[in-house]
Amino acid sequence: MDQKRIFALRDKVERVSVSTAVLLLSFSNLNSLIIPMDSQRVKETIKKHIDILLEDFVEDIDLIQILPSVAVQVVKDVNDYLEEKKKDPLSSSMVEELTKQINSLEDPNQRIRDLLQKRIVDFCKQVISGTMKNMQVPPGLTICKSELGDNTGGFLRLINYNKRVFGDFYNHIIENHCIFQVEA
Repeated sequence: MDQKRIFALRDKVERVSVSTAVLLLSFSNLNSLIIPMDSQRVKETIKKHIDILLEDFVEDIDLIQILPSVAVQVVKDVNDYLEEKKKDPLSSSMVEELTKQINSLEDPNQRIRDLLQKRIVDFCKQVISGTMKNMQVPPGLTICKSELGDNTGGFLRLINYNKRVFGDFYNHIIENHCIFQVEA
């Protein structure tokens, strides 16, 4: 019964990790081209656009078709910003490298994507287990703190509902199967 809800939450976590990885990869290459006071606005613009493109992402195989469009959108958004600031557009070599890096996110074991996903899952685990002393967003996830809160809230609502309905039986399942040691 909860399988659909759990899979939907899992898919949201995947989308957030890919979206955030695109931003981190992009800005590791583009940071010197963007004025620091404009950085947050540009990130939010790019994020809004790539989140729309990632709505169709359900399985990793989907990313093979989606990520090239994401790369084109990132380049467009950055070039629009550069034009607004009366700067030259991205060089073809920069576009090629950025596209290559964004397309590499198709691999679920890609280093940055995997790290972000682990941070999101660990954050959810800490909140669910009650071991989190303060609700501090993990490093690299501030741009997606809204989605992080939505996902964590979704997991919490699902768990709390099941605890009320199924009581001790459900508590036993959570304790034995869901409360893991959080990886450092």
